[in-house]
Amino acid sequence: MSLKRYCNKSTWFAILTVFPLWFVVNTSLAETAKRFGEYELHYNAFHSVDVSPKAIRAHQLKRGPNIGMLNISLLKYDASEKPTAVRALLSIASENLVGQIKNLEVKPISEPGALYYIAHFRFANEETYRFKISVTPESDPDKTFEVSFNQKFYRN
Repeated sequence: MSLKRYCNKSTWFAILTVFPLWFVVNTSLAETAKRFGEYELHYNAFHSVDVSPKAIRAHQLKRGPNIGMLNISLLKYDASEKPTAVRALLSIASENLVGQIKNLEVKPISEPGALYYIAHFRFANEETYRFKISVTPESDPDKTFEVSFNQKFYRN
């Protein structure tokens, strides 16, 4: 049984062009989460131009062709698995492939039902960064959660 029987040329064209574009867009903005017992740490990095100018103005963030953003939030789950955003102390370091390390300043943003932290960094086209994130819940200072990940950035 052949797929040619069910798909004409325009359908194949759409599958071969739209799906890869959708995949690239969705993976570039992909969020990652890691569970630490009753806590869940969400983090993602992206190009600042992916954020609307309205949101940038509302939260007094930076936006530009060589500015990246790191978004972090910490959730705590209760016994019924209902998540609640919690305040945290963060330490973030970024390192490029040359070995230059920068500690990133974090800005907390609070909205109804949400609390997240934004850090800005500058990048050159096709530059890869390694992020090391350390998060300590303010209400539970004996616990610290760490994640690290690499990501390559492109100028638009």
